[in-house]
Amino acid sequence: MFPLVEASEQLRQVRDATQTAEKMRQTMFKDFGVGLVHGRLAADDRDAIMRSFRDGKVGILVATTVIEVGIDVPNATIMVVEHAERFGLSQLHQLRAGSVAAPRRVIACWSIAAPEAQSQRSDSGSWKRSMTASRSRKQI
Repeated sequence: MFPLVEASEQLRQVRDATQTAEKMRQTMFKDFGVGLVHGRLAADDRDAIMRSFRDGKVGILVATTVIEVGIDVPNATIMVVEHAERFGLSQLHQLRAGSVAAPRRVIACWSIAAPEAQSQRSDSGSWKRSMTASRSRKQI
């Protein structure tokens, strides 16, 4: 899962889905079949790639949040969210709970954030505010 479809001049340090999928296709994951889905794809193309993933023809799916809800792939057991600092807590929860995860199977969901982004967030207090707000809602 990536926050960007393509590379951005303003966000050079943020990896994008398109270049990552291409790199994976050419290197160590070339034998697995790598699919790429994002919001700029035509719906028919996106659906075809999703069917290929569901049917096992594509073993790795690189995506943006276009897949936030509705993937029902029993063999999808691992999700990696790159640049997790670019997503909000609610969005991360929705990605984990609504995309791959389902109550009937165990998955692993790794959220990877850039170290410099984590220190910037903790300095600004936004992570702390988000966690406090989350706890407050649970207590009510």
